[in-house]
Amino acid sequence: MVVCSNSGHVPTKKMRGEVSTYLVVNASAKDVWAVFRSPDLPRIVPNLIPGVFKEIKILKGDGGVGSVLRNVLAKGIPGPRSWEEKIVMIDNVKRMKRIRMTKGGFLDLGFRSYENFFKIIEKGTKSCMIKSAVIFKADEDKFESNAFRIRVDATWGFSKAIAFYVVQKNKK
Repeated sequence: MVVCSNSGHVPTKKMRGEVSTYLVVNASAKDVWAVFRSPDLPRIVPNLIPGVFKEIKILKGDGGVGSVLRNVLAKGIPGPRSWEEKIVMIDNVKRMKRIRMTKGGFLDLGFRSYENFFKIIEKGTKSCMIKSAVIFKADEDKFESNAFRIRVDATWGFSKAIAFYVVQKNKK
């Protein structure tokens, strides 16, 4: 799902948008959320998605809210290739996590903001859905020249890797 809107009538129009996907998982929302909320997630992601991340380094914090991470993609993965991000929200009641890019990445391409959002939605005792979204703001001229870069495949792949990890772990 792609949603874009113009936020005003100023000489440089600001565009806001969201691209989202949903992934059904044959595991409980509790089990899937336990991995998403874990402060160890930044450390295990490179092992969950081999060949995608060269490294994810925690620059500040413990992997929880307020932590600042540096992400570097592996060779061959399309850019932007590196950025810093901050975990700005982990809501254990609503099972939501929000991560905001703070330096580099899409911000270097002229985007005003770029966030990844995840929500775990319970569907049954052994089933849930992961909503993953990219939420962004950009000036219209920057958006038009970089719109092709806004893809949800990164958050989709991230969600799929965690889902696979949880399902495999539950089989043991």
